[in-house]
Amino acid sequence: MTRSEATQALITQVETHNFRFLYRNRTINQYQGIGWRGGLQLYSPNEPLPNPSAHYLWLQQITNQMTQANTLQQKVVIANEILEWGGMRTRIQDDNYGRILLQSVIDSALQGVKVNQAPMNSSYTKIASVFGYGHNSLNTIWDSRVSTALCFRLACIFSENQIDPVQAQILFPFLGYVDGVSVRVKARMPLVKRYWRSSYQKWDGHFAGATVISEIADALNYLNVPHPQINFDPSPDRWTPWKVNMVLFIDDIVACSGEIHEELNGSTPAMPSTGKDSDKGNLSKSVGRGEFKPVLCGHRIVNQLHGIHFEPDSISTGGINDARKYGLSDGEHGLCDRRILLEFYRMQNGNCKISARVRIADPRFDQLHELAIESDCPQKHGGVTLNTVTQSIFVYPLGPVACGGEIAAIEKFICQPNDSYEVFLAGLPDALACESE
Repeated sequence: MTRSEATQALITQVETHNFRFLYRNRTINQYQGIGWRGGLQLYSPNEPLPNPSAHYLWLQQITNQMTQANTLQQKVVIANEILEWGGMRTRIQDDNYGRILLQSVIDSALQGVKVNQAPMNSSYTKIASVFGYGHNSLNTIWDSRVSTALCFRLACIFSENQIDPVQAQILFPFLGYVDGVSVRVKARMPLVKRYWRSSYQKWDGHFAGATVISEIADALNYLNVPHPQINFDPSPDRWTPWKVNMVLFIDDIVACSGEIHEELNGSTPAMPSTGKDSDKGNLSKSVGRGEFKPVLCGHRIVNQLHGIHFEPDSISTGGINDARKYGLSDGEHGLCDRRILLEFYRMQNGNCKISARVRIADPRFDQLHELAIESDCPQKHGGVTLNTVTQSIFVYPLGPVACGGEIAAIEKFICQPNDSYEVFLAGLPDALACESE
C-alpha cells in the first residue's frame, strides 16, 4: 500500500461513515450526518449544537483583526482570544518574554520550521494554525481530537490490510498523536499507540499532521466529493485543510469497521451547582494529614483535622498524586502534598458539597479540568479563575447533611456514584500521569 492509497482509503472510510453529533460525550440524536459533507455540517466548537457558520464568522473576524494588528501587543490580545475560543487555560503574557514567545510561534507557523525554540502543545497549535490561516502555510490544529481521529482511521486501514507499524511510519514519517482525556480519545488510544508515537510538544508532528490533512483536501477536490454550503465560508464549494480539520475534530469514531463498541454517551444529566462561592462556610485550610481511614469504597480519608478530605485509592499508589515530585508549592484546602484532593464542606445555608481541588500551577490542571468537563461533572459556579492557588474542577451538591452524618454522606456519594463521577474516576489516573510529564 502506498501513501496515496492509504489516503484514498481514509477518504472512502469517512465518506461512508454515519457521524453522530456528540456534546460532552452524549449523542444529540436529532443531529446526524453521513460522509464528509454531513460531518462538516455537524461542526461545533464545543457547543451543544452544530454551527459551522458561526465558526466561520468568528474565523473571519479574528483574521481581520490579525490583518490590522501592527504591534506584538495587539497580536498577544488576538492570541489570547484564540486560546479562549479553543477552551484553553493558557494565556500569553503581555510582556517582553510573552511577545518574543508568541513571535516565535507565528514565525514557525509561517516558515514551516521550528524557530527560536518556539513551544508547541494543544494551545500553541491553535495559535499557529489561526495565524497561518490564509497564508498558504502548512498548519492545522493538531490537538488530541484531530490527531487521534486521523491516526486511528489510518491505523484501522493498516490493521485491516496487515501492514505493520514500521511500514506505516515509513509511509507517514513524523506523524503522531497527541494524548487527551476525552472519552472518545481514550477509546482510540490502544490501536493508535500500536501504530504511532506521541507527537506531543513536537512541531514535526504539527506539520506532519497538516501535510496529511492538506493531501486529503486536495484529493477531496479532485474526486469532487460533495460539499455543503456554509455562510461566511471564503472558499465555497472547495475543500480546504481547515474544513478537513473541522470534520476530524467532530469525528466520533472509536472502532474500526465491523467492530462492536459501546456508546460513548449514556450519562445521566449532571446536577447543576447551587449557590455561590460566597455561600461557603468557614472551613479552614487543612494544616496536616489525618489517619488513612476509614476506607470508603475505593476512597480513603486523608484529613479530618479541619474538614473532611479524601482521595480515590486509584491515585494513591505509584506517586501520581505526589505534589512533591513536581516541586509544587503548598496549596490550600489540604493540598500540602497532593495534586488532587476531594473535599466535603458545608455552606452557610446548610447545604453541603463535595468538590475536587487542584493547584492552578499543576502541569496537569488543564487535563484534569477537561476530564471533569468531558465526564459531565457539575462545574463550579462562576467557572475557573486564575487568582487563587487552587481551583475546584467540579462541585457536586449534596443538599443538607446533619452534623455527625458527614461520613455517611461521603460514603453514599462514593459508594453509589452517579455516571459522571464514575467516568471521571476511570480517566483520573491517566489524566494525572500523562507520559508528556
